[in-house]
Amino acid sequence: DYTFESTTIGGRINYALIQTHGILLGFLKWRGLSIGTGFIYQKAEASMVYEFDQISSTQSGGGYAVTMTVDPSARFKFETTTYTIPVDIVTSFQLLWLLNLTAGAGVDFVFGHTDLSLTTGGAINAQINSGTANIQPGSITIVGETDDVSPDRVRPKIMAGLGLQLGPVKIDMPVIYYPSAGAAIGLTAAFVW
Repeated sequence: DYTFESTTIGGRINYALIQTHGILLGFLKWRGLSIGTGFIYQKAEASMVYEFDQISSTQSGGGYAVTMTVDPSARFKFETTTYTIPVDIVTSFQLLWLLNLTAGAGVDFVFGHTDLSLTTGGAINAQINSGTANIQPGSITIVGETDDVSPDRVRPKIMAGLGLQLGPVKIDMPVIYYPSAGAAIGLTAAFVW
């Protein structure tokens, strides 16, 4: 039993510090240098319930045999909310009006929080096979949680990308590498007229 919801809203602004320049009679074009910033809001919530197999254990001694049965399950839930202000500087080269190579670097300023909880437990039943006993069913619960954990405030990044342009159709595959967290790869398709 699993649920996941995610919302991302944001916008970006770019400004060309250096304009485009043609090289080698236009076969190679340097797209100049641009700086960009923006604001991105993200919220994600996930929850999962996992039912484990029943666990039984029998202990004997002193003329008694006790059988205990546990029916365990685990519940996991997290919620994360972030507000990101990206700042980056990017350049690119276009070859033969078809291929575009992009490179850049920047930093994300991130604010927000994450809440995480994990609950495990289940019903416990016991049975004594000798003698007389009045045993009520019980339960066991273990709860662990962490609230309001802040993300890394400053996240440096290195960016690269490969793009293909066929007439008015543009396809780009950007890659962003965060040294502290790993890489993210995307795919963008656009129609430019």
